[in-house]
Amino acid sequence: MIAKFWWGSKNGEKRIHWVKWDSLCDSKNEGGMGFRSFKAFNDALLAKQGWRLCQFPNSLLARVLKARYYPRQHFTHASIGHCPSFTWRSIHQAGWIVKRGSFWRVGSGSEVNIWIDNWLPLQHGHKVWSPKPQDCVATHVYDLIDRSVNDWNRGLVENYFLPFEADQVLQIPVINLQAGDKFTWAETANGQFSVGSAYHCIRSWEKLEAKGASAEEVASRATKELAEYKCQLMQLREGDRPAPSQSSPRVWSPPPLGFFKLNVDAAGTGCVWGLGVVIKDEGGNVVGARCRRESRAWSPEMAEVAGLVMRVQLARDNGFWSFNAEADCQSAILKVQAKGVCSAYVDLLVQELQCMVPLFSSISFSHVFREANNVAHHLAKHALVSHDELWLGCTPPCIQSFIASDVILRTN
Repeated sequence: MIAKFWWGSKNGEKRIHWVKWDSLCDSKNEGGMGFRSFKAFNDALLAKQGWRLCQFPNSLLARVLKARYYPRQHFTHASIGHCPSFTWRSIHQAGWIVKRGSFWRVGSGSEVNIWIDNWLPLQHGHKVWSPKPQDCVATHVYDLIDRSVNDWNRGLVENYFLPFEADQVLQIPVINLQAGDKFTWAETANGQFSVGSAYHCIRSWEKLEAKGASAEEVASRATKELAEYKCQLMQLREGDRPAPSQSSPRVWSPPPLGFFKLNVDAAGTGCVWGLGVVIKDEGGNVVGARCRRESRAWSPEMAEVAGLVMRVQLARDNGFWSFNAEADCQSAILKVQAKGVCSAYVDLLVQELQCMVPLFSSISFSHVFREANNVAHHLAKHALVSHDELWLGCTPPCIQSFIASDVILRTN
């Protein structure tokens, strides 16, 4: 009907359809008109209902369907069952979209099966490719974690996985073993399902499979196209993001009487990050500092939030109960100030930080420009060539000149 409308008709006379409808549904960048494929869009809408069954397991519909069709397993492993209802048949036929585009964010690891579930965030398909060793007794991700040190059991991981997968596993942060595992949509920045991202996934997968591409080519092309889509989406939303406030300080200023000021920064790229924390009193004197090197595949935002957690822990362990915390990464500050959390790994750090906040008499988090955070920035850079160092009641030699610069700028 829509194709007839597009190509035109008169008195019931059919016109020639010069291009097939599927080609018109391609994006304009690919030579199409950007029309919606009704089948793909309908599948995306049905996939959203499946996603809601995973995210809201206590809803009435989720409890009814689970009791009837998948009482002892997750939605992504459910079968069609015997004499299914039209509702379940419809949702189930779109379940492959949820399964293919999602992965588990590891908390405790108790709900995630190592060999069946999707849980490697950087891998195409998010599933383990390594064959299960015959002598392997580990079934869940929980079995790979050394709970005495709150980190991965490196020996087990390197023994069970191929080298490239072992590296991926070891880069996944183990933050809070009390936190539950979270089912996460891989194709959006906040880990939440959206019909738009699901639609683009379906179109990418369908086109590549129709061309007879290999699984690796399908995964590579889909990843590239989805990355482009995310960039376009971020550009469209850029106007909705709060710009750095012009009132944010550009020069370091001392805290009020009786308070301390904590400055933090992260420096590095890729898999190595340096974290630096500096605590000063109302006179601008350094009363504590710490730097630490982390070999983790973190995003800049996650590294900054990790630095916030480290400085709050430093304040707690040394009795600084009233302080103002400053950082030059606005997205990290907004994460800490936000009441809601999403499914990204960074939010496990935010939850840990928020749990410590009630312990303090007074605590605040604010954004400053890099010029007002210069001391912490250079301490973070020092951490890249150093180890975990702690200074109490003295000034780290590597930042003395930058502290003097802060004093000069403040007095001018």
